[in-house]
Amino acid sequence: MIKRYGRSALHQIDQRIEELRSHGQDEALELWRDIRTTAEFILNTTPNGEAN
Repeated sequence: MIKRYGRSALHQIDQRIEELRSHGQDEALELWRDIRTTAEFILNTTPNGEAN
């Protein structure tokens, strides 16, 4: 996600989380929350938010 969307990856992930929430897909929602946490960490700890 980060390689494809750069800093807007969090926005893309948030959109996916909202879709899952609206469809009541709790297990997938939990996974995407973990993905968001990891993406946020990477974006905040790497220069220009670039993942290798």
